Amino acid sequence: IIRLARFAVLPFAERTEYLPGDVVPVSLEWQVSERPLVDYTVGVYILDASGALQAQQDGFAGFGFRSTSIWLPGQVIADNHGLLLPDDLPPGDYTIVVALYDWQTGQRLPVSGSNGPQPDNLAALTSVHIAAP
Repeated sequence: IIRLARFAVLPFAERTEYLPGDVVPVSLEWQVSERPLVDYTVGVYILDASGALQAQQDGFAGFGFRSTSIWLPGQVIADNHGLLLPDDLPPGDYTIVVALYDWQTGQRLPVSGSNGPQPDNLAALTSVHIAAP
């Protein structure tokens, strides 16, 4: 089992809101109960109110240096991502979600939360507000 132990969405340039063109820093910490056999890709996404994808960043954990197949039980795996917001992103509230998937097949790992299985195997982390430039 792979568990998202902790996450944080950090300020950009010490502002409390994000603007189109900003990078949203997302910090994740993972733990496993047993060593994964597959090198999963971490996908971090920003969705609009209708659930449409507006920005994404995909890659192996730890800037590509911490492939899941080398994770060991008990380790805390620090994993930072930067989501570049499109320059034409309309102002409003957006949701940051995360997924783990097999890069060869595109199949996402199942996600369960306190309310059971999550839609589309996406773990919703938090909402962010995008202000007008």
